[in-house]
Amino acid sequence: MAESPIELEGAGGRGRIIRSALTLSLVTGKGFVIEKIFPEQDHFGVHSQNLAVVQAAADISSAEVEGNDLNSTRLSFLPGKVLPGEYTFNVGTAGSTVLLLQTLCLPLALAGTPSVLTLHGGTHVPFSPPCSYLEDAWLPGLHEFGIGVELQLMKPGFFPRGGGILRARIRGDGLAGTLNPGALGELEGATVRSITGNLPFHVGERQLNRIIQNLKDAFVAAVGGTETLISEAPGTVVQVIGHFTSGRRVVYAEIGKKGQSAEEMADLVCDNFLEFLDSPGNVDEYAADQMMIPLALSPEAGEYVGPKMTDSMRSASAVIEAFLPGRIVLEDLVDGGVRVRKT
Repeated sequence: MAESPIELEGAGGRGRIIRSALTLSLVTGKGFVIEKIFPEQDHFGVHSQNLAVVQAAADISSAEVEGNDLNSTRLSFLPGKVLPGEYTFNVGTAGSTVLLLQTLCLPLALAGTPSVLTLHGGTHVPFSPPCSYLEDAWLPGLHEFGIGVELQLMKPGFFPRGGGILRARIRGDGLAGTLNPGALGELEGATVRSITGNLPFHVGERQLNRIIQNLKDAFVAAVGGTETLISEAPGTVVQVIGHFTSGRRVVYAEIGKKGQSAEEMADLVCDNFLEFLDSPGNVDEYAADQMMIPLALSPEAGEYVGPKMTDSMRSASAVIEAFLPGRIVLEDLVDGGVRVRKT
């Protein structure tokens, strides 16, 4: 008798619930149904970026899918076996290639043989990590789980025009480790990356100088540089990488928004980084979210502390609990942090 699909509710979690469910469905072979994908007052359900992610997940597993239509409020997904190989997917305009990669990476990493993904769309877009964050934080985190991924930014794609190309080579030989960072130790200093595409050179310089001055005012020694990308649309990213005596790094990044000045971007990323330094976290808030599913799937116990609880962490935790009951425990700490523990 076929196992009944896991029933999830999408209200409040939005795309995070869909992407987490797809990853875990592909890994476990369990189907799922998501009802009420968006609250009624939002007047729409599945949107175009998630359509592409669902279709890509279906393509690598010959899945049976119902409801993968624009504005659908119900999605049913029944996966087949994940087939490693070479795939090309187009997320459309500036849909996030990064979020698509993060959805497919673990299933392909567990597939037994290598895969190559060539993804067309946005590489630096709002509500998604920029490629630079993947390089400096996400990939090193996966490495601790024994997951080998090589990234190549073939062409940057800033919001709203997109047009970028991201290529990922996924080793495919499984998980063999865990994340257990322990104490960070003292902050030794910071590295700043100021990245611009199709913008005057002075924008990157202003961002860089403002961040370094802000950190200096907070008694944080910082060095850095500007990076210029050739892109169709103008865009910018700033990133602060904190280096600690334990040898670990913590990364905070911001993607420029329309109407936002170079100085405003610089101030925002500095504020977020300095706020982290006053928290109990030993990983940044993005890693605390993104490492939950690898930790749940790891063959070893592990734990880390995020600087604060986020809605995205709650959404991911609920989906993990549905597919892998009792595997991940979230513990609110008295000083505002959240301990994520693999049981």
